[in-house]
Order: sequence, then structure tokens, then C-alpha cells
Amino acid sequence: MRLNKMRTIYLLLTVALLSSCSKKITPEKEGECTKYAIVSISRIEHVNDSIKVYFNVNNGCGQFNKFIEKDSAGAHIVTVQAVYKGCFCTMDIPERSASYKFKPTKSGTSFLTFRGVNGDDITETIDVK
Repeated sequence: MRLNKMRTIYLLLTVALLSSCSKKITPEKEGECTKYAIVSISRIEHVNDSIKVYFNVNNGCGQFNKFIEKDSAGAHIVTVQAVYKGCFCTMDIPERSASYKFKPTKSGTSFLTFRGVNGDDITETIDVK
């Protein structure tokens, strides 16, 4: 009887010690390694009714997040916001692309200005009928 009691105590202590020393790997908290940044547009291409916008991100985690649009002095200004998700990213500067579809509010000539690299903006003229 005494031997069974000793075994039970030994087993409980072993389980308690082993479970307290286990290293649990917790998943990343949502948004812990997520960053947003405005990136420069390097070039554009017309593809049917939309415009394919190319831009470079600062590392391998960078992806397209959204277009930010603003009207200023008769021009429609378009910038790209990138999202960087992940704590461990490759150290390269890949080129990404996204399709932009212009939705005019009035007929006539519209000027689209895409924010480019080092202040070299890309301006596109679109005639809306």
C-alpha cells in the first residue's frame, strides 16, 4: 500500500514538472506584425477598361492593400497603400501590381495623377463621354 502511494506521488510530481516546463508556441497575435505604408508607383499599363498599376514594396511580405484617391486642383490623385503582414520577411524589393478602375463622376476630360518614384508622378488623360 505504501509503495502504491509513493508511486502515485512520484507520478503526480513528474507530470507537474513536465507540464510546467513545456514550451508552448503561441501563434502571432492578430496585427502584431502588420504595418501599412504608402508606396510609389513605378509604371502603369492600360488593360481594357482598367489600368494596371505597378509598384515596389520594401520586402517579401509587402502586398497591395488599397488605392487612396483624392481630387485636387482638377486632377484625380491616386496613391497605393501596401500592407506588410508577417514578422519574418525576405529582404528583397519585389514589384507588385493591382488593377485600378477609374469611376468618373462627370463627362469631359479627366486627369489621373499616379504618385510616382521620387516625385516623378505619372499623369494620364482620360476623355469621358
